[in-house]
Amino acid sequence: MLKQFLDLKLKTKLLIGFSIITLVSVISGIGMYRTLQNLEEVEQDVANCSQLKSGVTDVKFIVAHDLKLLMELITTDNKKELEEFWKQHEVLVNDYDVAYKPLHNLLTASTTWDDNYKSNLKGIQILLKDVHTYRTDVLIPVLKDVYIYRNKQMNTADLKVQKGYQVTIDKLDNSADSKAEQVFSKIDKIEKLIAGLDKISADEQKSVSNKATLQNFITLFLSLFLAILIALILSNYLVKSVGQLNKMIEKLRAGELPENIEIHSKDEIGVIASSVNHLTEGLKITSEFAGEIGKGNFEMDFNPLSEKDVLGNSLLEMRTSLIKVAEDEKKRNWATEGLAKFGDILRGNNDGLEVLADNIISGLVKYMNANQGGLFIVNDNNRNDIHLELIACYAWNKKKYLHMRIEEGDGLVGQAWQENDTLYITDVPDNFAKITSGLGDANPKSFLIVPLTVNDETFGVIEMASFNFFEQHEIDFANKLAESIASTLSTAKTNERTKVLLEQSQQQTEEMRAQEEEMRQNMEEMQATQEEMERKEAEMSRMMEQMQQQEEEMRQNMEEMEATQEEMEKQNIVIAEKAAESQGILDGINA
Repeated sequence: MLKQFLDLKLKTKLLIGFSIITLVSVISGIGMYRTLQNLEEVEQDVANCSQLKSGVTDVKFIVAHDLKLLMELITTDNKKELEEFWKQHEVLVNDYDVAYKPLHNLLTASTTWDDNYKSNLKGIQILLKDVHTYRTDVLIPVLKDVYIYRNKQMNTADLKVQKGYQVTIDKLDNSADSKAEQVFSKIDKIEKLIAGLDKISADEQKSVSNKATLQNFITLFLSLFLAILIALILSNYLVKSVGQLNKMIEKLRAGELPENIEIHSKDEIGVIASSVNHLTEGLKITSEFAGEIGKGNFEMDFNPLSEKDVLGNSLLEMRTSLIKVAEDEKKRNWATEGLAKFGDILRGNNDGLEVLADNIISGLVKYMNANQGGLFIVNDNNRNDIHLELIACYAWNKKKYLHMRIEEGDGLVGQAWQENDTLYITDVPDNFAKITSGLGDANPKSFLIVPLTVNDETFGVIEMASFNFFEQHEIDFANKLAESIASTLSTAKTNERTKVLLEQSQQQTEEMRAQEEEMRQNMEEMQATQEEMERKEAEMSRMMEQMQQQEEEMRQNMEEMEATQEEMEKQNIVIAEKAAESQGILDGINA
């Protein structure tokens, strides 16, 4: 029977072994499941007991608190405190409903409890009903009546009426207190019954837990025993076959390609051996393909072992990558050679801006295999009239002298100038532009318009048309070259402006020299005039001095004349006085 078992396929052997282990596990699991159900039921009983205990404690606290509030309602003489105590009672009414209803439902639910608890639960239910009846039928009405009579008592000033209310209040208090001790005694009995339920649930929980532990131990022991037995049987059979495969795989791991191993069975081990043989053959083919790639032979045919052949697919990807790298290297070399070539053109043209532009556009059209091209530069000689001007055009190896003026934003060239961005157009409308040759006109397939920008300033635009499509590396080359062309154009324009400014400076220097000579002559004349003026000024000074002397003499003469006149006036006064005296004497004589 053992030989028949060993002759089975490995999958069947493992299936039988695992089936035996699974069957034992299932049988044990069923028993464990039932035990766990019992454990869950016991845990539910424990939880119910805990809920009972908590609920009874809450009911006991609320009843005791209501009795305390009854005493405070009776003893307080403060109207505000009376209202506060009544509000506390109203809160306790709600709390009691919250505590009692779940407790009542738990006691009356027949499916919640095990039969072992039913006798105790019946006693708890009866006692709790008595407590509930006392609170609802006795305590609550007494509290309400006491609150009403206390309000009336506080609101009247008649002592006789107050005493009557007090008698009624005392009676109400006695009716509540007479049964309070019995109620708390019943609550104590309820707590003892609940303690008995706790003991029953704890004993059941311990019993079920021990049973579950024993079942776990038996299940684990049987599973380990069967697993070890089946493992020993299968290992003795597999070690020999796996040993041969291991030797072959070790050689493969070391990088060797061993000879195929012989296959003596058709079970899984035989299938694995066949797969290893196929792997070895595939690795040999893959190794040969890798060697050809290393030699640079990218044309060898090669098929991966499967769609998931990581090594084969990686080699194919590597070949693709190497081909792409070679193409990219070719494109980089093309761009590098182009930049070097145009670098020589840009450095070697010192014959003027138009010659430089001619060489640039003709060389660029040829190098990029375009068919037609034009180079526009920004004409900013007049700051009030800045525009693009076509200074060089090349088409079909023949130079075209065209005069064209483009405003900013006008057409594609003006748009590229305005937006400072390269435009590549492949969907060229009919009759948009024509490439002219000796055989006629034809519509191009693509347009490439590149602004010549350096340091965020555009100095011109290059436009090229072709019967073919420009590739991305060609566009990148044109963009990269545009900056160098822009820098050179900037320098060329600066040189031309410098040349013009130099000529103007030389002309202005000659004019300044002539003006300087004229000014020298004028200075000499002015110096002679100044000397003449100084001589005349000296003569005038002498004349002024003479006039000042004459004026001083005249002033002295005037002063002398004024003194003489004053003297004469004094003499005239004396003469007049003497004449008056003489006249008086004459008058006296006549009298």
